[in-house]
Amino acid sequence: RATLIQLDPGASDPGTLAGALRDGLLEIAPGAPVPPFGADDTAYPRAYLRRLLEGLLATAPAGVLVALDDFHHLNGAPVLADALAAVLVDRVGQLRLLVGSRSAPSRSWARLVVDGVMAELEPELLLMDQAEIQTLLEQRADWPHGSGAAVVATIRAASGGWPFGVAALIEVARRRPAAAGALPPDEARATVLESLTREIVDGLAAPDRRRLMLLAPCRVVSADVVAEILGAEAALLLERMWRDHVLVERDPARGPRAAPRYRMHDLLRDALCERARIELRDEEAAASAGALARALLHAGEDDAARDLLVANAAWPPLAEHLEQAAEGLLASGRAGALLRCLDALPPTLHEARPMLRYWRGLGLLSADPTASRRELEAAYAALRACGNGPTVVRAWSALVDAIWFEWEDCARLDPCIVDLPELAALPGLGDSELALLSRGALAALSIRRPEHPDFALWEGRALALFQRRLSRPETVRRGRC
Repeated sequence: RATLIQLDPGASDPGTLAGALRDGLLEIAPGAPVPPFGADDTAYPRAYLRRLLEGLLATAPAGVLVALDDFHHLNGAPVLADALAAVLVDRVGQLRLLVGSRSAPSRSWARLVVDGVMAELEPELLLMDQAEIQTLLEQRADWPHGSGAAVVATIRAASGGWPFGVAALIEVARRRPAAAGALPPDEARATVLESLTREIVDGLAAPDRRRLMLLAPCRVVSADVVAEILGAEAALLLERMWRDHVLVERDPARGPRAAPRYRMHDLLRDALCERARIELRDEEAAASAGALARALLHAGEDDAARDLLVANAAWPPLAEHLEQAAEGLLASGRAGALLRCLDALPPTLHEARPMLRYWRGLGLLSADPTASRRELEAAYAALRACGNGPTVVRAWSALVDAIWFEWEDCARLDPCIVDLPELAALPGLGDSELALLSRGALAALSIRRPEHPDFALWEGRALALFQRRLSRPETVRRGRC
């Protein structure tokens, strides 16, 4: 048995990586007791990965093959890459692993090579490196622009190293006079896309070309969503392109009744998007993107929906979605995915919605306490003026955390202390808000006002909460592990 797990750019978030691994492993052993990824697992990814593999190997046949493609998306999260290597090293006799990457994995994987349990091939085997491009240019008698480092670097950057793009660039640039030099970088990239357009896009019938242009902003999309919004012909077109090996990949279905999911090659997507700017009306593209995004959200394909909304600059729907989805993204270890979407929003829209500033502040808390504190100050002030009690208390608690996490000017806690009586009197506070208020009050008073007349009151409330079990993320966030 074998499974292919293709990692997305968001795999550097622990929750995204865990979800991709879990879905892929369930294809090998559908009844395996693999655990879902919970909020507690964000701080301890290695422990979760160990449980995940143990659950798989409890029921999977011996010698299963797991293929991890696009592993380079974990370069920004070496902790996750190291955790995965650590749990795999003890299980090499039970499963086989194939890793595909456009760059070398983290150094922890070198242990597997040194121990002789993993063979290493060139990480960019499918791409042409600079030496290969240089050799190709030197062997072309009709190439007039030399094979210097600048020429080679321009060709590789514009083509991404893909042989198709390299060949297209050489074919166009060789016709330029030697005195004119090779193509400048911007023109070189445009040449690759134009060549791809001539070879593939222009050969399509007009209705098929329109369908692909509408789908191009989607990094991955399921066949049932495509059929629902653009018709069955669009889903059949993707299937036909996959079967004909025309820059379309098909992911395995996520279940016996699940529809297949398709991915267009990035070069094809870029070429289609360029053509869409010419042939599609803005309102048509926006309407299609909105319908696709709604269908993707309904189907649980939230990542694809967010990619689509960002690509089409559909900012109000994206903002509304993020306000609803932010808590779940943070709880599932996907702060990076949340921050990427929030950072894409226009500043005016972001600043006008205090809940977006609150969620961005929480997402930045451990990575950049200063930026977190600035966002939470603005969010707290705005929510205090118009928000309900529980929301105001949550923003206040997060702001207290950011100030002492930053540990630059703890005098900023003084206004938070002044607000305590007003916050305690707010209507609608539940147990969770009262807990946040008590813990934040004890932290702020301990740092700035241990002589405060209400110190004993808040201390008693906070100490009583220590008898309750806190979730690991909250424990880690508050520095009490």
